[in-house]
Amino acid sequence: MSTNTKRRMSCCRKLKEERVRPLSSEDVLTPEEVACELKKNRSAVESWLMQNNLIHRILGSPRVIWGEVLAVIKKGGQSVSLDAPSKKIPLSKEF
Repeated sequence: MSTNTKRRMSCCRKLKEERVRPLSSEDVLTPEEVACELKKNRSAVESWLMQNNLIHRILGSPRVIWGEVLAVIKKGGQSVSLDAPSKKIPLSKEF
């Protein structure tokens, strides 16, 4: 297939295809990679990550430890709708 007729691959699909092993709790990801893993809107995920204090700065770049994301999800941390970045869902109405 020529380069002109190749279909453009989505960023998330490209990230997943380049991965050589399954994610572990020790993996350090970008917020974009976390959004891909959660299959949600990037800006909504970044909001949720910030509200749960999950974004670390490593040499000035935002990074997230995957195990911390999983821990917050398991314990039902501060909730933000991952469908609409600005819409917050109170924990009492979530379930």
